[in-house]
Amino acid sequence: MAEQYEFHKREILGTTTMTEPEVMAVIQAKKREWPGNCYGLTENNCNHFSDDLAFTLLGVNIPKFVNSTSNALAASSYKTDRCKLERRERFASLATDLLEKHGPEPQGVGGPSGDLARDEIKIAGEDTDEAWKEAKSAAECAAHAAAEAAGQAFNTNKWLPSQFRPEYKRRITQAAEEAELRFAEALGGVV
Repeated sequence: MAEQYEFHKREILGTTTMTEPEVMAVIQAKKREWPGNCYGLTENNCNHFSDDLAFTLLGVNIPKFVNSTSNALAASSYKTDRCKLERRERFASLATDLLEKHGPEPQGVGGPSGDLARDEIKIAGEDTDEAWKEAKSAAECAAHAAAEAAGQAFNTNKWLPSQFRPEYKRRITQAAEEAELRFAEALGGVV
């Protein structure tokens, strides 16, 4: 099967200053961090392991092209999920605002203020990444500072998928659920 593949190129990343026993200790620690049953094609594959190992041993990441396809797929899938959650939160918040301002049908969305409501819904549905970018930037600065304070190197390639994305998704899911609950409560008050 190996005959089907063509060697692309070799990248020399550097030389570690660690001794052989230190390298073996790092590898043993990585075995616990990277169990085989946690393998994921797009976010936890052998190239992610290689990147983490290279960063630990040398302080450098592997070249971006090595994992570019899986990283792009993971980011795309994550962005789709994130955008759906953000829209849920925006629509529920907007629906609550409209309900409180204009009341239920026919006075509300489909009534005299229908054009305004449609415009607001259109704006709420537009995909903007600004909130995510701001949250990511702030969280990355804080994580980097915490790693520095602890005397540790900060690996963005590992931090983004393993820590920031799940935490941001948890927060936006919670915000969407809270907005939908507020809407349900508001709806219960006017019907």
